[in-house]
Amino acid sequence: MRCILLMTLIVSALAIRPLSAQELPAEAAAWRNVAETVGLGASIALRLKDGRTVNGTLLEVRGDSILFKPRTRVAVPAADVRFTEIDSLTRRKPGWSPGAKVAVGVGTAVGAVLVIALTAIAHSGY
Repeated sequence: MRCILLMTLIVSALAIRPLSAQELPAEAAAWRNVAETVGLGASIALRLKDGRTVNGTLLEVRGDSILFKPRTRVAVPAADVRFTEIDSLTRRKPGWSPGAKVAVGVGTAVGAVLVIALTAIAHSGY
């Protein structure tokens, strides 16, 4: 009886695949493909299923997760984010925000007007 029980346990242990070898659900597999095509070192925006949105850098694509370095004011360590937790993963394009572009444009225009005004005053004899 003991031998039969032992053999049953051994056979069932060999028949069950390890948890790490299980396939990802379809949505998680799709997010894995997206992460692989974005490329390592890319600046990305992650929206998680719990509602949080985090910006940062993609460091590594692993079997069922990504290694992600959040871009924060205070440095935090890189963290694993499972594909099953991801609601959206988009590549962020480097560049200035629209507000920064407007501020630089306004500053340039004001500076140009001041230079013209000062030049006109200097040449007018006042």
